[in-house]
Amino acid sequence: MKLTRLVLFKYFLLGSVLTSLLLLSACNNDDDEPDVPTPGTINLTLDKNSFEVGRGNSVDIGLTLSAEDGIRSLTAKIGGGTADDISVTAGSTSQSVTYSFEVPANTVMNTQFPIEFTLTDETGSSATATATVTAIALISVPDTYEYTRNGETTVSYSGQIDRLNMVEEIKNKILREGDNGMVISEQALLDAFANTGENGGGLFSFTSDRQLKSKTFQPDLDDRLFEDLFAGAATASVAASGGQMASNGTAGLMVRENSGNTILVDENGREFTQLI
Repeated sequence: MKLTRLVLFKYFLLGSVLTSLLLLSACNNDDDEPDVPTPGTINLTLDKNSFEVGRGNSVDIGLTLSAEDGIRSLTAKIGGGTADDISVTAGSTSQSVTYSFEVPANTVMNTQFPIEFTLTDETGSSATATATVTAIALISVPDTYEYTRNGETTVSYSGQIDRLNMVEEIKNKILREGDNGMVISEQALLDAFANTGENGGGLFSFTSDRQLKSKTFQPDLDDRLFEDLFAGAATASVAASGGQMASNGTAGLMVRENSGNTILVDENGREFTQLI
């Protein structure tokens, strides 16, 4: 009986030793296995994310690439379409790339084009970035216009300036008198229209060799349209100076509702100051 217990104890002790050796061996084998490498960092950045470009024009988008495990590829996908390859230096760890995109000339105004860029490294890891291009008007209105040839202006409009000033002074010095119930001189209007004496018969505050009459369109049925308007204004002003108010078919003064001021109108209610 004692012998049997002793034998069993020996076998138990031997089994424990063998188990410990096996566990130790397994641990040693695990230590011998190679470590799984940690993927390197990969980055893709854009110089700008939003662009406004005229239709038919191109925009250059700058990209900065970096990949510790080496760059494999770079693609661009416009509006969810097919990805197009962009040329890169395979295997490099960093580089800068410029991508050019042209907005079609027939694009509807304010159409947006999202462009998704994808950078992939040699291990298959990837990084993405998106730029948005908005189609705008091709022409922007400048604050000023300048037309020159050989350093000299090709635009001359001094005559137009003089004539606009003539119209302004006719309105302010003669027609406004009629609006205030004063008598208008028909001859003064005719002299100003023809620029008599190069100063409008003494009406204008400046001198000029230009005139309104020579540049005024003559209607097919009435070559004296403006002269007749002058005569009508003068006649209406005489009646208005005596207090005559305008009515249907009668020229005279009319009260402007929004301001309470009086204006001189013809028999149809048309204002002489604005007509002329």
